Amino acid sequence: MRTYVEAACRHSCLGRFRNKECDSSKAQSDVAERFEALTVLILMLSCSFFFQEAENLVSQKMHPQTIVSGWRKSVDVARQSLENFAKNHG
Repeated sequence: MRTYVEAACRHSCLGRFRNKECDSSKAQSDVAERFEALTVLILMLSCSFFFQEAENLVSQKMHPQTIVSGWRKSVDVARQSLENFAKNHG
């Protein structure tokens, strides 16, 4: 993740920084927008993968409630992992 943020900052601000036109708040805004777009893309891919797998499981006669239960458990585990990884910079 850090590598992506550093690369995005370099890409959006390096040329302006060399010309002394780089505004740090603008660079942070650019990175935040790119991070948000990346997050949405990952979410879309995850949902697509989930629906493909759910379709396979339903075709194998697994009850949809069982699939949803497993999805909820995996979301809880993912959320807990993110909370453990997150840092408060406030």
